[in-house]
Amino acid sequence: MVNKASFRLYGKPMKLLRITKGKKVKEVANALDVSLPFITNCENGVRQLTEENTKKFLDFIEVSEEEAKEFCKIVGQ
Repeated sequence: MVNKASFRLYGKPMKLLRITKGKKVKEVANALDVSLPFITNCENGVRQLTEENTKKFLDFIEVSEEEAKEFCKIVGQ
């Protein structure tokens, strides 16, 4: 899902992007300096990454914001 006011990644697209890039939840949590349960909650749609952490996440998985937005459209979020 994407918050239109600012780009914040969470839910199904976030999880699919992570899996597609071959990253583990623990690796993402370490890269963003957050807890593993926080990342799991984000991927389950319970929480959302901040705009800043969304950018860190995208940098970590080497995906541009534009690519992520397009991916969100494709997966229907």
